[in-house]
Amino acid sequence: MIELIMAIENESDRFFVSDIYTRYEKYIKKFIYGYLKNWDYAEDCVHDVVEKIIKNLDCFKGVDEKEQTRLVIIYSRSVAISFYRHRQVENNLIDEMPEEVEMADNCMVDYENCPEKIIMSEENRKILHDLVNGLPDIYRDVVILKYIHNMSCIDIANALSIKESAVSTRLMRAKQMLLQRGKEDLYD
Repeated sequence: MIELIMAIENESDRFFVSDIYTRYEKYIKKFIYGYLKNWDYAEDCVHDVVEKIIKNLDCFKGVDEKEQTRLVIIYSRSVAISFYRHRQVENNLIDEMPEEVEMADNCMVDYENCPEKIIMSEENRKILHDLVNGLPDIYRDVVILKYIHNMSCIDIANALSIKESAVSTRLMRAKQMLLQRGKEDLYD
């Protein structure tokens, strides 16, 4: 990775990419692990994400941290999907990209610091994880961006190129689906 960053000719660009890499490396690796379920593959993909960042460096300059995070998410997802498809072709498998995204434990929100101090048993957390993964894509994406990545409705709307009201509606519907599907499992 150092060689890739050191190959950047402009010193300020090199410093900028190095800073982005330092801030997001672990996050990218955990995010990609959610798709590939293999830490070695996730590590390999971090390199590809950094290459994409370098190629699109102008997109990262002059934007706030939330926009940079959004771009890192988009690039990470793209690299993970491409890597997964490439591996499937290599293995001559016909399977499609899995719908479920397994969250690494460290990607979950730290509820200890939340005002409500929500305490969930490991079993309930697993059930909730499965319920969220069972949501249709349009609802699952907004739930993950809102509650896992702590993005505001406005930021989610910008990231998904939809109206803020659509984000609110999708969150409301997702919550209703989660309550409906999870009543028996979570409230035994």
